[in-house]
Amino acid sequence: MRGVYLRGIIMRNKQFITDGYSVWLYSPRRYGKSSLIHKVFNELTNIKLIYFDLYNVFSTDNFCRKYSKLLAKEKLQPICIAFDEFQEIERIDPFMINWMRSVFQTQENVSYIFLGSKQSLMRNIFSSVNSPFYEFAVKMDIKPISYNDLFEFIKSKFGQQKMPILDKNIDDILQVSECHPHFTQYFASVVFDMIRSGENQDVDNFKNMWLNKIIDSQSVIFQHIFDQLKNNQRRILSLIAIPDDRAELFSEETRNKYQLPASSSINTILKALMKKDLIHKADNLYKVDNPVFKAWLRQISK
Repeated sequence: MRGVYLRGIIMRNKQFITDGYSVWLYSPRRYGKSSLIHKVFNELTNIKLIYFDLYNVFSTDNFCRKYSKLLAKEKLQPICIAFDEFQEIERIDPFMINWMRSVFQTQENVSYIFLGSKQSLMRNIFSSVNSPFYEFAVKMDIKPISYNDLFEFIKSKFGQQKMPILDKNIDDILQVSECHPHFTQYFASVVFDMIRSGENQDVDNFKNMWLNKIIDSQSVIFQHIFDQLKNNQRRILSLIAIPDDRAELFSEETRNKYQLPASSSINTILKALMKKDLIHKADNLYKVDNPVFKAWLRQISK
């Protein structure tokens, strides 16, 4: 069950912090990393805990001022500092990461949690042998909530509002959201509003109705993103959105069928798309990060 799994993650983080280990924690955006760490912090009382979000830090000077302010009030006691969106450190100043490692490794009674949502950047920071932070922290991932847990969660929430929902509609929500916590909740709220407004949820096109409503609300944004891509990037991204073909991305048959470049060029394109936060790699497959964007890509590819 999801609750048991999250409890395990919380307990492991608490133990790592208590033992003085540092952790780097990756998951896509809106998976609940920050909330999880706040939960961990709330349960630890014998260690001073500091949360630092790097997303809105704009320069080295800005970082130093905020970081120094956080540490200025601390006495000699164990401290754990959580840096959210840690991959932003290279945007702030590419050389700061060298300074941080040289300082962090000399500190006593201080451990760190590094939260990140950009998979390729976090991996480069902590897994590349050329990075100052190579093997500095223990790696942890947040896995998706199971289909069954989310199914029962949606069903119970609708039931609490005296608004029954058909099982097939819950299944459609989870198939499109791919069990992503944020998008599952978002889709379910749209479906809830439609049913409450009197829409017939038992018609064959009900899935298309709520999905098109969501896509239409964001199509201008998606079109702008797509317009900024080069032709081969568009081809690769659209192909990844097609489940039947994405596993054969590097095959000669697929490259000929979709007029794709050589395998080496495909690798370069994939890295560029990951850097733009449009796709991520999971279980040796490339996936579109945003399921709404994925549905939009499928529509324009028909």
